[in-house]
Amino acid sequence: MFPEGALTFEYLDWLYRKSPDGLNISSDYTEAGKLLGHYTMVPQRWIIGGESKLMALSLNTAVHEEARGKGLFVRLAEETYSIAARHGIRGIVGVANANSTPGFVKRLGFTLVSPLPVVAGVALPVPLHAASNHTVNAAFLNSKQFTLLTARLHFNRPGGAAQEWSIDKLRWRLSSPKCQYALHAHKSGVLVTTTATGPLGARVVIALKFFPSNEVDQVDTAALIRQAAAYHKAWFFIYSGFNNSASLKGIPLPRRLLPSPLNLIYRKLDSTLPDAISIQFSSFEFLDFDAY
Repeated sequence: MFPEGALTFEYLDWLYRKSPDGLNISSDYTEAGKLLGHYTMVPQRWIIGGESKLMALSLNTAVHEEARGKGLFVRLAEETYSIAARHGIRGIVGVANANSTPGFVKRLGFTLVSPLPVVAGVALPVPLHAASNHTVNAAFLNSKQFTLLTARLHFNRPGGAAQEWSIDKLRWRLSSPKCQYALHAHKSGVLVTTTATGPLGARVVIALKFFPSNEVDQVDTAALIRQAAAYHKAWFFIYSGFNNSASLKGIPLPRRLLPSPLNLIYRKLDSTLPDAISIQFSSFEFLDFDAY
């Protein structure tokens, strides 16, 4: 049902079983012992209205071609949402591409919050003396250095709705077997990156998330992008999402040029959450979902 090699056992075990926010919540459909449908979400703690709320990120959804036309997509989704509500999940966020967004909105009661903006730009790959780069691996994540670097971060700024982060949660997120990450530190905050190959084989920095330090209101995004470019030996960067503590200048990419434009979607499961019209998201970037 999924592309060959896209979801390895190691990756799914990490994603479904090892998150500090809880185990995955899933519904499956089988016939004659054969899995023909699957819908899953993973719990995520969020700060909404100044309070910690247990949410869920809608993730892997698939129906085998043999079982299509039976309404399984809606059935499995609603079963999963019912299970989630019984486990204390208050609402669901998701990232849908242009093709799947109408199905989530019209058939599952989601609201399209906004398209995720994408900006690109040229970076000067010259390192700064007042910044540092760190290759992310198991040794680094379990080191005193990682703890000290992240202890000075202001993970959860008041105002708006954003995923609730902690040192342990960031350590888990960066242990994903799906990607090779790097962490770039500056007095104003931290940037997590990976890379991709662009046109003509050019290496491109993918800026995954900015975390501000306790000492500033705004991350110096230009300094951190420059540091990342020097580390990766890249002249270009791409960033998608938004962050009230990090304003990154770049060229907005028109959605018609994107291979798969992404949309942030939202559905509340109980009355303790604001509705889609009044909720104000303050931060949502690549690292907040499963793109990398």
